[in-house]
Order: sequence, then structure tokens, then C-alpha cells
Amino acid sequence: MAHEVKNIMVSLEEAFKEANQIGLRAVELTNTRPNPREIRLTHPFVDDSEIVGRDDDISSVKRMLTSSNYKKDLPVITIVGMGGQGKTTLAQLVYKNDAVVRHFGERIWVCVSEDFKLERLLNEMLQSLTGKKVEMTNWEALVKELQKKLKEKRYLLVLDDVWNENPEEWESMRNCLLGIGGSKESKIMVTTRSDVVVDVMRTSDCHRLRILSDESSCILLEKIAFAEGSNYVHMLLQRSLLQNPEKDFFNNITHCKMHDLVHDFSLCVSKIYCFNMEVESHDQTAAGNAIEAVHLLLISDKQKRIKKENLKRISSKLRTLILNNSAYLEDILESFRYLSTLIVQNSEVDVLPTAIGDMKLLRDLDITDTKISRLPDSFTKLYNLQTLRVDYLEELPKGFENLINLRNFYMSREFSLSGIRQLTNLRTLSEIRVVREVGGFQLEELEHLDNLRGELKIGGLEGVSRPESAGKANLWRKSNIQKLELIWDSNTEDHNGIEILEGLKPHSNLKSLTIVRFQCSSIPSWMVTKNHLLVLCNLVKIELRKMPYCKQIPSLGDLPCLQVITMNQLGSVKCFGSEFYGCTNLDGASSSNIHEAAVTTLFPALRQLNLLHMRELCKWSDAMIRSNSSSVNLFPLLEELWLFRLQKLDLLPKLGDLKCLRTLVIMDCKKLTRLPISKELVSLQKLEISLCPNLTSLFSEDPDEALQGFGSIESINLVACFNLVGVPEIPSLQSLRELKIIACDRVLASWTRLGTLTSLEDLDIYGSPRFWPTDLQDLTRLTSLKIGGCYYEDHDEALDYFPWHDSKSGSNNNIQPCFVSLTSLKLTGWRNLKSLPEPIQYISALRDLTIDTFADLEVLPEWLGKIPSLEGLSISDCKSLKQLPNLNNLQLLSIRYCPHLTQRYAKDSGAEWHKIAHIPHIEIDGVSVKRGTGGA
Repeated sequence: MAHEVKNIMVSLEEAFKEANQIGLRAVELTNTRPNPREIRLTHPFVDDSEIVGRDDDISSVKRMLTSSNYKKDLPVITIVGMGGQGKTTLAQLVYKNDAVVRHFGERIWVCVSEDFKLERLLNEMLQSLTGKKVEMTNWEALVKELQKKLKEKRYLLVLDDVWNENPEEWESMRNCLLGIGGSKESKIMVTTRSDVVVDVMRTSDCHRLRILSDESSCILLEKIAFAEGSNYVHMLLQRSLLQNPEKDFFNNITHCKMHDLVHDFSLCVSKIYCFNMEVESHDQTAAGNAIEAVHLLLISDKQKRIKKENLKRISSKLRTLILNNSAYLEDILESFRYLSTLIVQNSEVDVLPTAIGDMKLLRDLDITDTKISRLPDSFTKLYNLQTLRVDYLEELPKGFENLINLRNFYMSREFSLSGIRQLTNLRTLSEIRVVREVGGFQLEELEHLDNLRGELKIGGLEGVSRPESAGKANLWRKSNIQKLELIWDSNTEDHNGIEILEGLKPHSNLKSLTIVRFQCSSIPSWMVTKNHLLVLCNLVKIELRKMPYCKQIPSLGDLPCLQVITMNQLGSVKCFGSEFYGCTNLDGASSSNIHEAAVTTLFPALRQLNLLHMRELCKWSDAMIRSNSSSVNLFPLLEELWLFRLQKLDLLPKLGDLKCLRTLVIMDCKKLTRLPISKELVSLQKLEISLCPNLTSLFSEDPDEALQGFGSIESINLVACFNLVGVPEIPSLQSLRELKIIACDRVLASWTRLGTLTSLEDLDIYGSPRFWPTDLQDLTRLTSLKIGGCYYEDHDEALDYFPWHDSKSGSNNNIQPCFVSLTSLKLTGWRNLKSLPEPIQYISALRDLTIDTFADLEVLPEWLGKIPSLEGLSISDCKSLKQLPNLNNLQLLSIRYCPHLTQRYAKDSGAEWHKIAHIPHIEIDGVSVKRGTGGA
């Protein structure tokens, strides 16, 4: 290579001298651009713990964004710098800055790259605001949608990685943004490499990103040099060649993105060696173009087959081939015997030619997307094969164990064949299934496979022929297995199950353990007190599921790394006591001095606790305080607690301070009377309690002591808690954004006025109209309201009007603006109702209206069709309704269980179809009878 470079340099020098002799001079090329790059997707999220030396940059850009000194509307603030310097990172840091978040009511992030298409950018803006994927093609409709979200609001729009240097395209974008009608203090922040972009966008202020100072560079170098990087991927991340790593639950890197400069460079240097070839009728040219190819994607259909003589024109250096046509697979195998990677993607391929055995250098073979279910005997000559991917194999060829270099064996379906016990280099094995029949997989096959790593899933454990074979699997030696699933498929009691599970003791490096359908009453010794600390000391997650006979639970309280516990359908467990807490380890567990009292911490790392379908659980004891401890610190880091169908449990234990608890969900615990909520629940954000008819209070003792526990709560969902009266006062719920009260009339009786909930956006109320709050119109941020009679208990059906703000008197004089932000409304009625509340016609922002269960309603009022913003109307279970008003502006109409309407407005055949035929989207009884197109 050095010799070739030297020759090239000599040739260039000679060419340069000759050019000078004839009067040619070197010039600098400006504004050169590479071919359009693949869009580099970016996002507004950043981990600022590794950022160095950008505090001054953040402050500078923040001042620009929050300044009110700009004269023109929608001022553009640009961040300019060369690729890889950190423009996007700076934008991310500014975007999440507290002062910026407070200053702007809405923030929008759009990754632009080189695709500066108006419709795409507007769609991306709308998706950023709504969180939902939008695929509208009409830019006028997009602007109208954005108006609904941004009109008169102060917003920040980030356009990241802008390359567009066309002033007309930017002017079109700017006009659309001005048409949205946001606040004059809204701003646009742009990142770009190009000064031309700065001029084209008529920048109001520009921040030029400079290189890091020497001091910051040294700090960054130190972070990189001394960071943990035990493998190649970590090394590339440290050198910023890869970025934005995504990690799994166990902190393993699963995905990375390539830096855009590295991506551009890779495309540049590989374009000679990587080639996509479509086989046309004149395939000689196509084959000739691939003469230097090392990696080739060969695309052809059934009618077009590349000639064998033209295959010879393809580079003999070819090492990677992706093939989508089975017609010439055998020719391929004969022509390219030195391939290292072969991928066949054709569902019609059902036979692998014997010529595969001649490909002695083959390392990776993927035939997943084929129907191949048998491998030829010659396959066993692939001694260098390292990775095999298949969909399904009926059997393994004789001599399969000769593939001693095989490391990864992936099968889409369960692997249930014998013949792998000598593959000692095997690292990855897909889901395996024990089969009792001759030739089936048995656990002894795993005996010498000590290099297995990652996830191992073993099913069909009822098929173990001899219980002692479980011990021969030697799972305790397999130190690289992080996730283990052990599954029985039978639902009958298995007396050998305990011996099998005893023999499947894992290595202490295990991080995740799942056991399903274990059919014994007790658990193995390595899961209970004393022994469990030796085996489960690194366990992060445990799930026990569908174990109806099991009466014993593992000791978990003193496992130092455990973060998630799920127990689901342990039908015979009656009590959680000292065994659950691991209390035999409490003596001196947390004390450094035997003569001093210490605080004992149980479940020190637990984040999530899920107890589901424990039908016999009737007692959950408090954790005991031992003589050498002053107290017990329980669940110090718990964030989520889910209790579902614990139908015999009447009391919950003292669960500690729970200062980190964010989510508390309790469902169908019919005997539960009180919750252990204390004043320490300062982090609680979501509370959901349903189907707990005997629950009387959310508090353990004094409700006043618990008021602080609701200062951060954003969502409360209460369903069918008929006797619940102990709830917090409304003034303590000022962070509440979502509230659902269904069949909880006593709660409604306590919360008669909700108008002071200034943050509330989503409200559902179903119950007796007598207890409905009377000041809902004061909820200025409310966007969605569902209100009506209750499905769970009787309501006052004697009412012949729908209670609403000023709806009984029907007075329209001096109508005051109300529900100023409400866009979605659902009314659920009852018998005797023959009209809708008239004031809803004055809800100026209303877009979607649902009318449900107005059994005696015969005609909808004409004013309904005149609500200017109304786009969607859904009508269901209105069995007497016969007539619709004129609905000129409607975009969507849905009719369900309304027999008269279904008949009168049937497509083409209904007498009134012509009155709704103009509506773009129409559904009747769940069937779409008309579907519009375009931006509508």
C-alpha cells in the first residue's frame, strides 16, 4: 500500500509540473458539495454529563433566543460551524435549558438535512407537536393544523442540519410559518455548516462555534482516555466515529449511529467496492460495472436471469453477496467459491445446492428468508463458518459438529434437534426446546457450550427425560449468559420439576431470570435465603409467571442489584413475610459496628414491583426490625408499583417513604380498604385505582399529612371505587393534567369544584349528574372532555336535560367565553334526553364531538352544523335519532348503532345520502363507506 501511494504522489507531482509549463494554474474550488447524503436523523435529547466546555456557547445562544430586541417577526438565530464540531449538541443543550423551556410555550425540533421539502418539514413540525405520525400532502391543510396548535403562542422552532441554499424554497417555508400566526416573539434556531445558508435565511443573529479551549480539550481527552471501553464498539464511540448509542435494560449497547462525516467518508472510499446491480435484459454492462466489486447486492426478477458467462465478468474479489433470485443460486455458488458472506432472500428457495460445501472461506450464511429446511451433507465442510441464520430445520446433517468455528446459530423457530454438543465455540443460540423423542434436544447438549452468552431460552422442560440431566447442562459455568428463560409448557403438576430447576442453577453473573409454568409447590435452594446471595447477587430482573402450585417465593429483599420484580399468577402463595424480605440476613447486614444500631435497607435498587393475579394472597406483612437496627429503609428507589387482582388482600404493609415513587396502579383488589400513602410521596405523577369497591381512603392515617404527596401528580384515574371518600383536597393538585372519575360518586361529591385546576388538559367524568362539578367552564387549558352517565351504577334518569353551564335555563344572553381550549368533547347521555346542551355551540375551538347513548334524541339541532371549527362528528347508540342537520364543514362522520340513521343515510341507497355525500370520510357501523384523499 505504501508503495502504491508513493507512485501516486510521484505521478501527481509530474502532472503538476507539466501543467505549469503550459500555463495552467491551481485554483481553490469553493462551495463544492458531495453527492446528496442520506438524511441524518437527529433528536432534541442529549446526555449533558459528557459535554465539556460549552457553557459560554449555551449562555450566548440562550440570550439570543430570549431577547426581545429583534424588529422583524420570526427572527432566525443560526449556529454555524464545521461538521462534527458540536452544532447539534449545542442546539440540544439550549433546547433543554430551563430558561428556554420557560420562555417558549411550545418547542419543535425538525431534522432538515438536505431534504428541504416544504410538506415534509410541516409534517415533521406537526408530528413534533402532537407526537403522532402525520402524512398530509396538502401544505395549506398542514398550515391550518399548525395554526390550531401554535396560533398566538410563543414557540421555538429548531431546524437542525440545514443545507438548503435556495432562497425561494426558504421564502416559501417562511411564508408558511408566518401564516401559522404564532406570537411575534417566536423564534427559529438553525444549525448549519454553510455561510450561504446564513445569508439565504436572512439571519437576525449568528453564533459561530469555535474550537474548544486547551483546558477543555484536555478534560475531554481525559474523559476519553480513561473511560471504560472494553471492545471495538466502545473504542469507536470514544473516538466519536460512532455516536448516540442505544442501550438495553442491562446497559449493553444495541445500536449506534455513524457520525455524518464518517458516513460520507465511508461512502466515498467504498463506492468502488460496494455495488447494487439490477439484472436487465442487457446484463453484460451491469456485470462489467461490478468488475471491482467486493460487496454486491444482485437484484433480478423471475423473468430476468443473468447469464453464466456474465457472472464471470463480476469481480473475482467478491466477498459479500446478497441475492434475491433463486434461479441461478447454483451458478452463483460455483462461480464465487471465495465468498465470506452469502445472504439469500427469496421465499421460493427450498433447496440449498450441494455446491455450498465448496465455499471453504464462507463465514456468514443467512437463509432465513427462504423455505430451506434441510442442509446438504456437504454443508459440514464449511469449517470456517461462524454465523448461520435459518428459519427452520427438520434435522441437522451428519457431521454438523464438525463446524467447530460456528459462533452464532440463529433459528427463527425453536431449535429442538440434537447434534451441537461439540460446538464449543458457540456463543449465540436461539430459543431451544427440550424434546423427549429420539433425536430431540436434551439438556446434556449444553454441557460443554461454556461460551454461550447473551440470552438463553429453554422451553419444553417437561420433556426432560432424566432429571439429573439438568445438572449436566452446567449452566452454573456459563458466565456470559445475562438473560435466562426457563419454560414448562404443561399445566399439570410435575414432581420432577423441582429437581430439574435445582440442576439449572445459573452462574452468578446472571442479570435476568424468567421462570414460566413451573409446576411444583416449592422452589430450588439457590433461590432462597443464604444460598440466593451466592447465585443471584447480580440479578437485575426476575419474573415468575403462571406457577399455580407454587407456595414459596424467593428471598429478594437483600439482592443488591435487583431493579424489577414481576410475580404473575402464583396461585398458591398466601403470604408475603420474612422470606420475601430476606430477613434472615438482617442481623448486621448494614452495620459496620456490631455495637451500633444501623438502618437496614431492603430492596436497595428496586425500581418496579408488579404483583399480578395472586388469587390466594391474603397477607402482606411489614418488614421486621431486628435488634441491631434502628429502622428499616424499604424500597428507597421504587418508581412503579402495580397491584392487579389481589382479591383476598385487605391491607397493604408499610412500604417505607417511597420518595421516588412515580406510578401507583391498583386494579381489582376487592377487599382493599386503605392505601399506605404518606406525606413522603413527593414524586408521585400517576395514580390509577379501579375496581376496589371497599376502598375508603387513599391515606394510611391522617389525610392532612398526605397532602404533600400529591404536589407532583399529573394523572389520576379512579374507576368503580364506590366507597372512596378519603381523597386529597383540590388545592394540592395544581400539577394535575389528566383526571378520570368513573363510578366514584362520593369522590365527585367531595370535588364539587374543579375550576381551580389550572393545569388540567384531559377530563373524564362518568357518574350521577347530581354530583357533576359546576365550574368546568373555568378550566382554561382543558382540551378534551368526556362527561356523561355512568355504566357502573344507577344515575338520575329522571333528568330530561343534560346539565351544563347555563344549559337548563337555555339563556344565550351575555354568553361569556368558556372552554377556550377545548377541542374534543364526548357527551354520554341516558333515557329521557331529547336535546343537546345549547351552550356547546359557543365552544370556539371545538373540532371533534361525540354524542353517545341519547336514547330519546330524535333530531340534532341545526346550530350543530354551524360550529365553525367542527371537523369530526361521531354518533353512537342513539336509537331514536332520525335526522341530521346540514354539516357543510365536516371532514369525518361516524355513525354506530343508530338504526334510523343507518337506513336513511346509507351510501347511494339512503334517502338522505346526498346530504352527507360531500363529507370526505364517512363510517357507518364500523365500515368505511367513503374515504377521502389529500390533505383533508
